[in-house]
Amino acid sequence: MRHVFSKVFSNAFSHVSSNASSNMSWSRRITHRRIRAASSLAGCLLVLPLVMSTVGCDSDKTAPTVPTVDATLAEQGKDIFRHDTFGDESFWTDTLKMNEVIATVDPMTALSVGLKVDAEALPPAVVAGVQDHSISLMDPATTVALLKLNAVVGVAGTVENVGGKDTLTRVGITCALCHSTVDNSFSKGIGKRLDGWANVDLDPGFIIALSPAVSDMNKNIYKTWGPGNTIHGLTRTA
Repeated sequence: MRHVFSKVFSNAFSHVSSNASSNMSWSRRITHRRIRAASSLAGCLLVLPLVMSTVGCDSDKTAPTVPTVDATLAEQGKDIFRHDTFGDESFWTDTLKMNEVIATVDPMTALSVGLKVDAEALPPAVVAGVQDHSISLMDPATTVALLKLNAVVGVAGTVENVGGKDTLTRVGITCALCHSTVDNSFSKGIGKRLDGWANVDLDPGFIIALSPAVSDMNKNIYKTWGPGNTIHGLTRTA
């Protein structure tokens, strides 16, 4: 999905096409070990539903054997799925300048366009602060703090101290942005991760339209996508 995004957006931004072309070189840096780890996790997710659908269909039949999975490799795959951007900061930061945009967006606005927060990544003090409203979800600084905690599902940010203030200097996306959600156990959009579940609330067109690198004409196109309509939107703009 992330590779499809980059291809379409590079065509749309003809005035930055040379930068976008060079930015795509990050994809060549994927190592064989990363591919094996991610494939192992994907294999688990694909095989498990098949196994579960077979068990119980006929109580007289012997249950199939669940394939053995290297636990270490599966854990590496999960980490890659959740946190690895494969270097796409070169596109989302250097070309689209989304780090500058995100730094001005408060958490409530981010949640309204489908971004999710991993409640299990929040320290107890932060949980308490959100509950007693001493930490405001209407403050863009809270968004930066959540990124610093690596708590925004599928968004990887680099936060540095600039002039005595936490500043989002780099941002990229991971597989989990589109392919994970949360169970809303804390509040809407905040809860435990559900990896492998489609984020049908995500409105990538609206988010991308905030980029200063996007022309007004393309902004209007991206805003028509709507939540969960990523592929449909790509078809219409191709």
